Amino acid sequence: MGVNYLDRLIDHFDQLSVFSSIYESRILGALIVSPQARTAAQLSSELDIPDSKVYPALNILAEKSLITVDSHSRPKYYRFDRPEQLLHHLQEKIQSRYVSHNQLIEDIRSITNQIWEPEEFMLDNIALLYRGDEIRNELARHLKLTQDRLFIFLSTQFLDHYDLLKQYLPEISHDQFELHLVIPTSHDDLIPFLEDEVKGRINLRTSIWNQNSYIIRDRSVMMNIFHSDEDVALLTNERLMVKNVEACWDDPDCCTTTALIDLQLPDDFTFSTINFP
Repeated sequence: MGVNYLDRLIDHFDQLSVFSSIYESRILGALIVSPQARTAAQLSSELDIPDSKVYPALNILAEKSLITVDSHSRPKYYRFDRPEQLLHHLQEKIQSRYVSHNQLIEDIRSITNQIWEPEEFMLDNIALLYRGDEIRNELARHLKLTQDRLFIFLSTQFLDHYDLLKQYLPEISHDQFELHLVIPTSHDDLIPFLEDEVKGRINLRTSIWNQNSYIIRDRSVMMNIFHSDEDVALLTNERLMVKNVEACWDDPDCCTTTALIDLQLPDDFTFSTINFP
């Protein structure tokens, strides 16, 4: 039974890749399975590991506080009696790797987005729906396709995509670029950045709007993000919907929670939807 547990522990340690060598995994596994203290010579004989490998591995495990060393005896005895420290060490290693890998993924995403040249969709009588990570990807595409004008009406719930605005607005702006932006008062720190980095004409307002977010490019295509537990985004070029939302800028109630709620469409208005992914 002990051998079976030892094999399982070594296999798990190896799959987690938390130790620099298999010797650390084998020695720690052996000390866990058989709790009595042992000397380096005993571990070397028991596990058939050369002394030259046992001592460095024991020193590493001791430095990480994964094993206890009785330094008052000669020879020294080693034992495992710190299960909480072991779990903490494993979780810390995995979390560190997760953060590091996420940083690599974000860097890959950033490089890809800078190189990637998106294509326009044909949207006649079609509205495209996006969920999850696809919203972020489509928002990036939506911003990159902008030519001359953006109308952006942001909800207080538009939290995960401010970095995209900071990335793409300076890239797509030019001397004739026009930006109409309604931003939550809680994120007005974006305003100095825009004033410094975005060329062209900028019209800025702040609000306490806490419902959907709207991004209209070139008066022709609108992305409407419905904020909920799982956000859903709709992309459409339906003229009446685009015009209705843009007209909010001239509404005296603009930037309040009463604006944009009454979106009027003809009774016979219909369009198909396609879900992504």
